[in-house]
Amino acid sequence: MKGGMLSGKGRIIYKKEYLFLLRQFSSKTRNTCFVLGTLSLLFMFALVGSSLAFMLSDYQNKQLDVEYPFDMIIISDDTGNDFSKEEAMIEDNITPRDIWKYCVYQNGTSDMGDWLYQNLRLFSERDTDPGMAEGKRAVAYYDFDVYMGVSDYNRLREMLGLEPVTLHDDQYCLHMPNRVYQEIKDKSAQMQNSLHTGLEFDGFHTEGFAQNGHNGTDYLLVVPDQNAHVP
Repeated sequence: MKGGMLSGKGRIIYKKEYLFLLRQFSSKTRNTCFVLGTLSLLFMFALVGSSLAFMLSDYQNKQLDVEYPFDMIIISDDTGNDFSKEEAMIEDNITPRDIWKYCVYQNGTSDMGDWLYQNLRLFSERDTDPGMAEGKRAVAYYDFDVYMGVSDYNRLREMLGLEPVTLHDDQYCLHMPNRVYQEIKDKSAQMQNSLHTGLEFDGFHTEGFAQNGHNGTDYLLVVPDQNAHVP
């Protein structure tokens, strides 16, 4: 009985235009499913791509604040260079809000650089050949530790909107990127004892400070003005 009813109902597809319409509907359904599936995949790829682009953009913006927090940096190995030509060229094209000229010093020692070279994973875990290790050391850091007087340091901090630091005549502090500080902070007592500055350690500062070869490389010793000098 049920088979007869199904069979009877099934014959309707053979009447007039029903078969044609059914085939068209079935074909359109398959095509629509394919199109919707393709669009869904494309939308997913676009969404993932946009998310990655926003993440990369956010990372780059944060890295700019760390690596290049100043709008412009001009350096020279000539200690007698007053940058008058560069300053005139800048002022011919823009009106800078602030300009500060300063010196970064060295006193012929490399205690801090040597300590980092021996304790950072970047060097200690990969260097098995002493000759290769020394070559990498020469590329990574300057030959000597770099110093800055606290007055210049605070002036640069003011330009970045940071609070000034206070040092007594017998104190010094260290400025380094946060990535380096996070790695060596548990060994900081050992590091402080390895520095022969004749001053008492006053602490770390880790804000972005252009420490990729400008204001030191990975570290900068900040000392009282009277202790910043060229030997």
